Amino acid sequence: MLSLQPVGCSVSAIAFLYDLLDDAPTFEEHRKFVESRPYKFWYLIVDNGMPVGSIALPKTGEVKVSLKDGVSIELSDAALKLLMDKHPMEFAC
Repeated sequence: MLSLQPVGCSVSAIAFLYDLLDDAPTFEEHRKFVESRPYKFWYLIVDNGMPVGSIALPKTGEVKVSLKDGVSIELSDAALKLLMDKHPMEFAC
């Protein structure tokens, strides 16, 4: 079952997000970035209890999705629907 869990400042969440990066800064720089809470909403995408990606809504309104290698792109559509269900006013026309 797919779910969204808020990104916190736990070492495991920061490490998971760090592993998603292609051109990673240092881990310390990344930790500071995560702890700065740069997005309006930021969630881990969790499938059957395992994190498989992240989805964020920056203040600009553009949704950002990152998935682990090998994860079906279809999960990003499902995660977007969950995000829209959680925050319908952010997507109202």
